[in-house]
Amino acid sequence: MTQAREQVRAHLDELSVTSRRHRGLLRRLREPATIADLVDATALSRRAVETLLRLAGPDLEQIGDTYALAADGYDELALPDGAPLAWTGREDPALVDRLIPLIAAAPPPVKHFDHVPATRASVARRATWLADELWLPGATIAFAGDHDLTSVALALAVPDVRIVVVDLDARLLDHLREVLPDAELHHLDLRDPLPTHLVGTADAFVTDPPYTPTGAALFVARGLAMLRGGSAGAVHRRGLLAYGYGEELPTLGLKVQRAVQDLDVVFEQVLPRFGRYVGAQAVGSASDWYVLAPTPRTARAVARFTVPDERIYTHGRQSQEALPDTTAVPAATPDPAAVLGARLAEHGASTVRAAAVTALAKGLRAAGERPTKPQVRDLVAGVLAPDGSAVPDGGTALDGDARLGDLDTAARAALASALVALLPPSPD
Repeated sequence: MTQAREQVRAHLDELSVTSRRHRGLLRRLREPATIADLVDATALSRRAVETLLRLAGPDLEQIGDTYALAADGYDELALPDGAPLAWTGREDPALVDRLIPLIAAAPPPVKHFDHVPATRASVARRATWLADELWLPGATIAFAGDHDLTSVALALAVPDVRIVVVDLDARLLDHLREVLPDAELHHLDLRDPLPTHLVGTADAFVTDPPYTPTGAALFVARGLAMLRGGSAGAVHRRGLLAYGYGEELPTLGLKVQRAVQDLDVVFEQVLPRFGRYVGAQAVGSASDWYVLAPTPRTARAVARFTVPDERIYTHGRQSQEALPDTTAVPAATPDPAAVLGARLAEHGASTVRAAAVTALAKGLRAAGERPTKPQVRDLVAGVLAPDGSAVPDGGTALDGDARLGDLDTAARAALASALVALLPPSPD
């Protein structure tokens, strides 16, 4: 390889995931082109074009004001033939089809984690955007939370990308271990400091955070901390943020955008209504796609970032709307089985029990179990009244089928709590 090609390669390596258009410039230089032609073809600045031409100078043939590559060996550095220079709204139905069983087997959303699942088409669209807009071969992409399984879609679309996922939901990480055995997975509450072994290890990050100013800024700050390059090199990395707000709440949108921009990042692109959700009607079941470009000041902003409020979510006890607990002595936690029994009794039990059994059976099948409906019904009865006493609708509790495993006290309480969450609110 010539010295000029080595210089070009080093420049592209420094540009990291942002080198895609520069590689497109090399592809365009297979034919004579003026600087104006190269700017038009790649949307790079004149300065960026001239820098690459200067580095490749000895391997270029210049005729008048046109330039063309005169040396071999640049094909491996150039954008491959047929690869788009940038994302143009490409959809990938085949990728959507491949995602169907993987997403169906994922753990159900948790409301107090602000989980609202993105549609399969939206998850695939994120992956095609990343594949078409960034240079990903050999890159490390980090996910600050990933309940929508965008990491899975990206791994299917770009097999040689390295995936890192940080999430608080242990169930999700268990699922990812099954479908992405080569991914690096970390169980972490992002309100806690980022472990040093994750700092400066990624080339881009993706996050769909809680839609509060504190939540969005926190997840973006942790994602930025995972980018390589320090205060200088990180400008060639990127962050991808999914965020939406209702058109009647522009002030909320402004607060979130300000909180994110306080981290000294540039909104390089904002693609409106890029993602769609199953739910989240308060924001039109949609989110915008923010492309965040770090600046030389970003690292300092991230270093001084602190979590101003532990209540980062929009639902549950950790939501920003929740009142702080001012009682000196915490209230006793009610027995989950007792709560479940009372709730079933309030609702007449039979129809609600049927819904709970169906939902539980689906969850067990997703976890790899293959129970029959009677077995699940017995298990529910065992949770309600494990000592064999009568259950609210007049039946008799059973211990549950041995094939499903014996439940200890903690497991029985967790299952009862999960079943409570399936029930509608108590009647007025």
